[in-house]
Amino acid sequence: MADSLHCSVVTPEGEVLDQAFTYVDLPLTDGRMGFLPNRAPIVAELGAGKFRAKGPEGEQVLAIAGGFVQLDGASMTVLTEYAVRKADLTREDASQALDDAKALPADTPEARADRQRKIDRAAAGLSLFA
Repeated sequence: MADSLHCSVVTPEGEVLDQAFTYVDLPLTDGRMGFLPNRAPIVAELGAGKFRAKGPEGEQVLAIAGGFVQLDGASMTVLTEYAVRKADLTREDASQALDDAKALPADTPEARADRQRKIDRAAAGLSLFA
């Protein structure tokens, strides 16, 4: 269908979303970007935050963090390290995850990177409730 964008969201654990939409908005490392069907091809690095997609079947909202997005005409693939549906997360769980991540040690470069990755994921989850 020329007026839709087929979007697939995939994590290392498996496919999270596979659906056609008329508009997709997601976080990139340098800001948010919206996508419509038949846009010029692009590959971009994902940031952390809210993924929103609108289509005939309604709106889908996910928290995503890290990875890449590839758009080629009417097909979008989001390869991300983390994706969770809003329906599968509570504000309290997201807030607790952020507190836990901030409490992690950061005494080595590897520990700092791990801590920051967990903070980004928890903040992305919390963004679903803002």
